[in-house]
Amino acid sequence: MPTERYRSEAPTIGLDHACEHLQAKKWSHTHKAPAMRATRQPSSGAAEGAALVTGSETVGSWSSATDLGTKTVGISAVLFHTGEVLLFGKSTGGVTVSYLYDPATGTGHEVQSPVNIWCGSVTPLSDGRMLSVGGANPVPKGTVNLWLFDPVTERWLRQPDTPLGRYYPTSTRLADGRILITAGTQLNGTTKNPTVEVYTPPPPGGTTGTLEVVGPTHVTNYYPWQWLMPDGKVLQVDGRKDYVLNPSSWSWATLPLLPSTSGAGAAGLMLPGGPAGSSQVMTIGGLVKGVAQNKTFKYDYARPSAGWSIGRPMPTGRSHMNVVQVPDGSAFGIGGNSSGLYAQEQKQTMAYDPATDTWTNMAIQGPRRAYHSTALLLPDGRIMSAGDPGTGGGRQLVDFYSPPYLFQGPRPQIASAPDAVDYGDTFTIATSGPTATQAVLMAPGSITHAVEMNARRVELAVTKTTTGLTATAPPTAGVAPPGYYMLFTLTADGIPSTASWVHVGP
Repeated sequence: MPTERYRSEAPTIGLDHACEHLQAKKWSHTHKAPAMRATRQPSSGAAEGAALVTGSETVGSWSSATDLGTKTVGISAVLFHTGEVLLFGKSTGGVTVSYLYDPATGTGHEVQSPVNIWCGSVTPLSDGRMLSVGGANPVPKGTVNLWLFDPVTERWLRQPDTPLGRYYPTSTRLADGRILITAGTQLNGTTKNPTVEVYTPPPPGGTTGTLEVVGPTHVTNYYPWQWLMPDGKVLQVDGRKDYVLNPSSWSWATLPLLPSTSGAGAAGLMLPGGPAGSSQVMTIGGLVKGVAQNKTFKYDYARPSAGWSIGRPMPTGRSHMNVVQVPDGSAFGIGGNSSGLYAQEQKQTMAYDPATDTWTNMAIQGPRRAYHSTALLLPDGRIMSAGDPGTGGGRQLVDFYSPPYLFQGPRPQIASAPDAVDYGDTFTIATSGPTATQAVLMAPGSITHAVEMNARRVELAVTKTTTGLTATAPPTAGVAPPGYYMLFTLTADGIPSTASWVHVGP
């Protein structure tokens, strides 16, 4: 019965979201801000046209919001190696409206999706194309569709169906380049999909991959968090439960429970690690009984006996907040709200410092970015924000956050770097401008429903030379799964260059 489903979902996904599903079922049958300092003009690479505010070098700055002139709402957002961002959201006449946008030029155009793919999952492949899994037909009924999108040709290619259908699934790139697919609601809109599937991309130049069911059944709630660990296994967090999947045997092991549930609309973050990769993750906020929490929980996969620890709380409770990691290892909380899907909007950006485990209030955003919003890092070091289709939300507007590092002095520059490297390769990065002492790889963001399915930061071992840096590529695919990455160099103070794209792995 619909009311029984509402009662079972409410503790997990929040009262408002459960209500949204119930309606669909009926229709279908403190930290204070730092002291302000004198304003400087932004250095090269800061957001062009960004509105300067007093203390931009301390709290950053938000640009004015721009209307893209499209029906598209950025409920999903994917950054490609072309530098373009694909935004898509709810359907018009049963077809999702997509928009391919170039943040560097501020231009874009609509790219009609073949079917209704919103409320699915989105993951870049090693070759730079995107895999879309499932969707809503309508909410909360899953769809069977898998599609590849090529940002170069702008073509959608049909892939093998996921037979039971998936609405709100998670997909994760494995160390061998295949895509792990879990979770989601089946075609009937009520039954959770228990199968674990693996998608194998087509060979170079090919158009069609394969899909197979692997391992035992594994039931989760909507959009579990999944991170590839350095040993090639996958850490999964589902509310208060967590597991590790071994892809060599497709077996699941249960890990220690979180201190309490992370709640619906919680954010997640892989914390910084050294050149050997990161094994630490954090869950952030989320709705519990309709009220957003300010709690954070941390776990070190390399020290399982220590279990989960409670991190420093945020200044405010938030759900549906996007957390975006930047090249210096810090992260920014963008938007979110404190009640239900859209109530008690939170427009103050927050910075997270992993070294001190502290949150600090930063610049205030213009549009509301609550449920169904997105945010991701751009190659120029800015953060792009979109989405929130609710009344009073940002909808078709996009805006850009320039972190403080874009106002703190000249930026190093990458004069040359290789287009591709293999694991363990030693390569040269020629630099100019301020002295670069660090280099990192940032995987391009691929996000929906506050669940980031691709972004990660990979620190490189480097040696200073007279012309720049000698760097060593990641040691294994568990540290950096094969694909395109943004290569940033940084000064000792953490000021990043504009990124150069590099493909890692075969």
